[in-house]
Amino acid sequence: MNTKSPLCPDPLKEQLLDRLAAILSLHPMGIKEHALYRILKQERIDPFAQSNLSDHLELFQIHFLLFHLLYLLKARRMQNREGDMEIHCLKIRLKPWPHPLSEGMVTPFDPLQDYYLDLTHLEKTTRTEVETMIDSFWRQWGRYERRGAALELFGLPGEADEGAIRARYRQLAKKHHPDTGGDPIEFRKVAEAAEILMKKY
Repeated sequence: MNTKSPLCPDPLKEQLLDRLAAILSLHPMGIKEHALYRILKQERIDPFAQSNLSDHLELFQIHFLLFHLLYLLKARRMQNREGDMEIHCLKIRLKPWPHPLSEGMVTPFDPLQDYYLDLTHLEKTTRTEVETMIDSFWRQWGRYERRGAALELFGLPGEADEGAIRARYRQLAKKHHPDTGGDPIEFRKVAEAAEILMKKY
């Protein structure tokens, strides 16, 4: 694939884009990245047919190549005024042409599109960098899960602000404080939950 001109004619690439468009047309409500990958693997379409997702570097490479193709398809659809696309690991779908769209209108900047259309990111990303990205993801996911559990303990919604968190903490701390006959274990849970929630501020 030519990174300088991603829309350059290439029969094999165009066949891949056509197949992706056909698969996506069968899923008008969208399809997850992994489900799309499984279809490509089952159809024995290279490089997806021979991929080993248990290897972190190969997982990154396959993900990058799939999103590279999806963004090429999006660019082709926009260029031909066929429609737009939603591209996310949890939902990939074809979208109708955005209208009204006046002549010369500039489409919004999409940093992810620029990233995935530039194949140098695929070529230069090392195994160490991939492992670092994965470790960072799981650390962030762990914080997200802990925050969710803390909000559940406080009985607060995800959009609760600092004031709501502090007010609820005072209520629960007063209820569970050992000096007023409360349960010290529950009091510690409340204190730990407050610490997790307040780290956001």
